[in-house]
Parts: sequence; structure tokens; C-alpha cells
Amino acid sequence: MSKVDSRGESYDSSVPTGEILMNGYTEVALAAQWQLSEKLSLSLNLDNLLDKDFEQSVGFIDPGRQARAGIRYQM
Repeated sequence: MSKVDSRGESYDSSVPTGEILMNGYTEVALAAQWQLSEKLSLSLNLDNLLDKDFEQSVGFIDPGRQARAGIRYQM
């Protein structure tokens, strides 16, 4: 599964900054899951594939490209 999140410029505010115009951004992410057996599955998530620098809200800077993997076993 892939996801593209694109947002245009928008206004945001905080107590220290007041209202400011935030830049728009596009973020691309991929997610996959493999069912290896009835009880065992693996997952892989790749966030911000293009490694874009952006803030979703004033003061909250995106951490950049990230990868997450998971193993799930049901007893």
C-alpha cells in the first residue's frame, strides 16, 4: 500500500510565534504486510520516502525518512 499526502500552504499559530503561513508539502509513504502462516505475519513501513523537511504544525518538525518493521505472532 502506498500513501501520498499533499498539503498546500496554510496558516498556523502558537503563543510564541503568533499566526504564520506554513509552507505546503508532499509526503510519500509505503506499507506492506506479509502473512507467512495462520499465526505469523511481518510488516514493513517506510515514511517520508523523499526525505522532505517540513512542519505539520508550528514547532513540530518531521523527523525525516523512517523505517519500521514488525513481527506479529498470535498464540
